[in-house]
Amino acid sequence: AHLTGMRADYRLIKRRRNTVPQTSLGKKERSLNLKGAFTASKRAVGRKIVILDDVATTGVTLRLCAHALINQGASEVIALALAHGR
Repeated sequence: AHLTGMRADYRLIKRRRNTVPQTSLGKKERSLNLKGAFTASKRAVGRKIVILDDVATTGVTLRLCAHALINQGASEVIALALAHGR
């Protein structure tokens, strides 16, 4: 955020429950593992939001976080990853 001039708000997404590490799971198991694991703050309403993940292997974490934000009323969500793994 500092380098781009954007404001970081680390409280827009919250993990509702603990999950097992994604690295040990296949694609289908990753989706099931994280289903319902994230909730978004009401501060997301009407905002354009960029979410960033360190590594996106299947994209499940980014997708489910984006869905939580959109369902809470975010006007736009852009998902970025620093690295892509397989």
